[in-house]
Amino acid sequence: MEKEKMIEMQILDYQLQQIQKHIQTMEQQLEEVQKVQNDLAEFGKLKPGDEILVPVANGMFATAELKDNKTLKLNVGSDVVAEKTIAQTISLLDKHTEEMMRTHNEAIIEFQGLVEKARKLQSEIEG
Repeated sequence: MEKEKMIEMQILDYQLQQIQKHIQTMEQQLEEVQKVQNDLAEFGKLKPGDEILVPVANGMFATAELKDNKTLKLNVGSDVVAEKTIAQTISLLDKHTEEMMRTHNEAIIEFQGLVEKARKLQSEIEG
């Protein structure tokens, strides 16, 4: 019986590690989305004619002149590009952030439940 509990404890430990990695990944993604939102707000302050850097490849940029600071072209999937205002884009990111936060909170609740289960199991093993 104790061997079964030890195996169950190892499984719980593995699940806790996986959920913790998932939570950390979501937190990094949330930070990235927040940075994009901040960058978009700054972009909206630019004026047509301002000089900007445009990414060409990872770590490579070209200098360009901004023609339009009101709209963005968004890849919405399947090689389809849609035009959105900065406000619309930020709103989309807000919705995405809300969904990510909901998933993040669910993962934390699941993590806490597994921690409690592990504590009880540890008490039984020591017990």
